[in-house]
Amino acid sequence: MTVLSLLPATELLLTSLFLLACILLFSTIISCRPKPPALFPPGPRPLPLIGSLHLLDLKHMDTSMMKLSKKYGNVFSIDLAGLRVVVLTGYSTVQDALVNLADQFSGRPHNPLFDKITFRMGVIFSDGKLWQNMRKLVLSTLHGFGMGRPLQDRITEEVGFLVSQIEDQKGQPFETLPILTPATGSVICSIIFGNRFECDEERFLRLVKMNTEILQLMSSVHVQLLNFLPWLSFLLSKTKIIRNRDQMHKIIADMIQAQDNRTSVSDKLLFKLEQESEMEDVKMRDRNTLCMIMDLLVAGTETTSTTLSWGLLLMSKYPKIQKKVQAEIDQVIECSRCPRIEDKRSMPYTTAVIHEIQRFTNIVPLNLPHSVTTDTYFRGYLLPKGTYVMPILTSVLQDKTQWEKPEEFYPPHFLDGDGKFVKRVAFMPFSAGRRMCAGKDLAKMEIFLFFTSLLQRFNFQCPPGEPELDLTPQVSFIQSPRPHKLCAIPR
Repeated sequence: MTVLSLLPATELLLTSLFLLACILLFSTIISCRPKPPALFPPGPRPLPLIGSLHLLDLKHMDTSMMKLSKKYGNVFSIDLAGLRVVVLTGYSTVQDALVNLADQFSGRPHNPLFDKITFRMGVIFSDGKLWQNMRKLVLSTLHGFGMGRPLQDRITEEVGFLVSQIEDQKGQPFETLPILTPATGSVICSIIFGNRFECDEERFLRLVKMNTEILQLMSSVHVQLLNFLPWLSFLLSKTKIIRNRDQMHKIIADMIQAQDNRTSVSDKLLFKLEQESEMEDVKMRDRNTLCMIMDLLVAGTETTSTTLSWGLLLMSKYPKIQKKVQAEIDQVIECSRCPRIEDKRSMPYTTAVIHEIQRFTNIVPLNLPHSVTTDTYFRGYLLPKGTYVMPILTSVLQDKTQWEKPEEFYPPHFLDGDGKFVKRVAFMPFSAGRRMCAGKDLAKMEIFLFFTSLLQRFNFQCPPGEPELDLTPQVSFIQSPRPHKLCAIPR
């Protein structure tokens, strides 16, 4: 006797109708799902509604994609709840797409989360002609601001304040990221607004805090689900991410209004936007300005401070490497002066260590999404115009064909047999091609000057009696170290 036969006639009818409706709905979903175009890259067979989300670890998307690539190849497709994405893995594949076919892979696809946050404006998440104009504008403005002595002096000034903060710890354990982030944030704010902000100024700290929260929330599982499930994406507007964005825009607008420095980047951007922008709607132009400045703040604060935090953690983990860096610093730089960017050419080992920190820590593992700007034939496959593309940076920075010890921290990756620094083609921490980070040169200068200055003044080490330092990253859009404390002992 079946369960259905035990039900009353009315309930039996309703249950049967419900089951029939479910079957019809299921069949409709399957039949309505568009088939991949001819010559589209292969991939796992998707399930109704969720696609292939069941195959992914949403906290470690990069490693999930790399596992799938072992089965489907370095160019494969995956269905993310109806969004068909082409995934690229390995140095050769990513280089071929982003560099050799730079124009075709320079688009930025629609993404519910990024679209909600940025309105598809600014320089990072805009697309098409707007993006081309904004990137050109930002690059020319930063270049005009000067990447030489004036900028070095600003960074060195901030290093001095940071050194004082660390000295105040008196060798006791402290967390590095909470003081590094305001320091790098102060540098980019001084460039944008023309004034240095004290690290205890309330609105500045609010900016830094909300920026960090946005990046952390972007990687949370519930936000990822809202992003990938189109029927839930409307809920993104209710999240703290959007509230933080609105508050950051208000603070930035107030800072622009209050500034009295006519040589700041924001003032130059405003002037050029008024002269060159094709946006006749003043409200839209102002929103674009806020998005552009927020892009500069986000890109110029968290990534640099996270890299430096990783660097100090790694030096504490590997004291022999720290001592070799300090020996080179002492040899090249007189103890009475601060490091300068010109010293870099005489410091091959330190330069190799900094590059290896960036490679090993891989702080933006997924890269930012790309799209193809025209129908593109790529490695035997046809990618229709607008195809969403994910070039996985982890697969480049840990490519076993390019790195001798890809999963280890190994500075000799960037040294030849004579101890001279060598560039590596698979070194892509800033991505590559047309969408490469616009602030790359500023970030490289900051990382070198902060890192060498701190190691010139302090020995960093694990607090006495603490367990061995953990190099497992904390899950976030920007991959940062887990909360930890170090001791900074004056040299």
